[in-house]
Amino acid sequence: MIYDISNNIIMEKVIRITQTKHFLLTRKEILKFIIAEGGVRAEGIQKLLNLKEIEIIRKNLVTIKNEFENEKKNSFDNLEKARASVNATLKLSRYTEKKVLEEINKYRKTLNGNPIKKLESKIIKVDLVPPALKPISKVFNYSNLQQYIGHLKNSITNIRLKELIGLFDTFNIKIKEISEIPRIKEKIKAIELITLGITLIPETGECPLCDNPWQRKELKQYLENKKSKLVNLSIKFEETENLAKKIKHIIINDFYTPLNEISNIIKETNKVEKIKSTNKWLDDVNNHLQMINNSIEIYKPICENSSQFINRLVSKDRITLINEFLIDFKLEKTTLSPQQHAWDTITRLEVKLKTLERDDVEFRNKNLFFSRAQLLLSKYEKVRDKVLEDLYERIQERFVRIYSRLHQEDENNFKAAITPDKAAVKLLVDFYGRGNFPPIALHSEGHQDSMGLCLFFALSEELTEGTVDLVLLDDVVMSIDANHRKQICNLLTNEFKDKQYVITTHDKVWAMQLRKRGVIPTKNLLEFAGWDINTGPYVNDCYDMWLKIEKDLLSNDISAASHCLRRGLEQFYSYMCDYLEAKVKFNFEYQWTLGDLLPSAYSRYKSLIKKAKISAESWKKETIVKNLGEEETKAKKTYLKTKAEDWILNTKVHFNSWENFTKNDFIGVVNAFKELESIFMCVNCGGIITLLKHKTQEQSVKCNCGEKSWNLTKNKSAN
Repeated sequence: MIYDISNNIIMEKVIRITQTKHFLLTRKEILKFIIAEGGVRAEGIQKLLNLKEIEIIRKNLVTIKNEFENEKKNSFDNLEKARASVNATLKLSRYTEKKVLEEINKYRKTLNGNPIKKLESKIIKVDLVPPALKPISKVFNYSNLQQYIGHLKNSITNIRLKELIGLFDTFNIKIKEISEIPRIKEKIKAIELITLGITLIPETGECPLCDNPWQRKELKQYLENKKSKLVNLSIKFEETENLAKKIKHIIINDFYTPLNEISNIIKETNKVEKIKSTNKWLDDVNNHLQMINNSIEIYKPICENSSQFINRLVSKDRITLINEFLIDFKLEKTTLSPQQHAWDTITRLEVKLKTLERDDVEFRNKNLFFSRAQLLLSKYEKVRDKVLEDLYERIQERFVRIYSRLHQEDENNFKAAITPDKAAVKLLVDFYGRGNFPPIALHSEGHQDSMGLCLFFALSEELTEGTVDLVLLDDVVMSIDANHRKQICNLLTNEFKDKQYVITTHDKVWAMQLRKRGVIPTKNLLEFAGWDINTGPYVNDCYDMWLKIEKDLLSNDISAASHCLRRGLEQFYSYMCDYLEAKVKFNFEYQWTLGDLLPSAYSRYKSLIKKAKISAESWKKETIVKNLGEEETKAKKTYLKTKAEDWILNTKVHFNSWENFTKNDFIGVVNAFKELESIFMCVNCGGIITLLKHKTQEQSVKCNCGEKSWNLTKNKSAN
């Protein structure tokens, strides 16, 4: 973009505006904010408010945390394997540094070495001299092979396998129970929050988290019961994880370690098929261990049949392989002296301890990375929640205010709670003081529509703040009744004075309400009268009654002008009877003429202005009393003028002797009624006056901007 540098300030704002996403919401899209699930609602709100990056960052942090957690688990398994390998070499049942040092020092003594006090791979051969025998690479340690094959045979006895299958059955049952509990980890994390919540319950009993009223004793009991359930859940989860560790420990010690040692012993021989079979078996053991890890991660049983899962490790061909080992490798047997055996063992231990040290460092690092990732995610979520809570609190306050104004007659004390919940947004609304529920639970479709609109208004304030305050509403009042549509007009003029709205609708009544209430000036109101594929829409440029009458008079079409005047006045005074709550004679067909509506509207106008004068007198507002008196006199003269000319209008509409009246005759009629209409309207905003009530109490008559305002409430202290 090329522009004069002197226009930097203006252009920066223009560029910022172009980068702001436009938004156009239909009724269906707005309603989705109300009736959708929390996750869908959050996604919609975040997309609308351009907050999606917040959730993307959170998801990335969760992914990083999960990856480090998996790496930590895998590194722990490797550490366990390394320890098991050391145990197998030294024929220990359990790994401890003390026991390993004792065994190493026995071998060092055989080689005339002094005992060492620290377990490190780099010092276990210090001061040792190898025996003067053939190189270690030429020695095939048949006794060690016998040892590991014996270990492996022990592992596949019926008793040992039954024990493992029994453990696995229990594990599958527990993991299945856990899989049926949604978000178990998050629920377990809530224990600390609930414990804190119990200590924060005030004497008045409100919930310290949601501020909902409770009896203190009942709330405490409720939270303690919930905590007890979650503690039991936590114990069950911990038992399942411990059971998985026990199963993995058995598989590592009984299968992985001896197989790994056998693989290391025979890899220098020429028994290729035996080496391949052993390595394939070793791979299957690793796969089984990984499947157990995955099961814990996704809370899903590994398989329905535990026996099949375990027996895959000890198929018949593998049992045959074990029996063939000692026979096939007997010829490789080498008789070793105690010194050679000691040197051989320490040499192998040197390698195994290096692996153990490396795996220990790896585990510590992975554990550190996981802890940091977990802390980073936790801190981010806390900060995000605080930012979103502040944001949603602002939106909530505006939503409640707007909805209360819209439904002031029946839900003036309306409450709502809009709160972030992990990746979702909860929306609960009050139902006439009977508690908070999801909007879709008890409120009607019309109320849900109006909630959606109010929430959208609140969101649009956040979205457009500091940029272009332009909002387009497309047929958003389809399910909202006429009375609340009138209140929407009040909202648009009183709550959103600085916003520019583009409103489209198929409803002419709603369009007329918008104009009469001063929301949209007549000059800004367009009616599409038709559409053509070649020329596009036809715009009706005479939507305003007075403009159309003027056009008809220019064409000297008195009949069309009088017909338009009569119908337009009937529509106008039907609004005035509604807005001023005038009494109109009941008609079973719900059809009223100008003769029914105008007198009722004017009569109500007179009674209200009289009441306003009495109120002003009680407050000793002499200037207001004088102004109201002048307005009353003007209205009376104007009304009398229209009555005097009413016979002309009736004649024209019923086509009786209309040819006797000229254009000038009818202009007088038009001017009289136009002047009468003005007494019901505000000169400043162009809106019509409305009666405002609190419950059944008439409080005031006002226009939208408040310039025309009559107080109807008397001073109670006045005589």
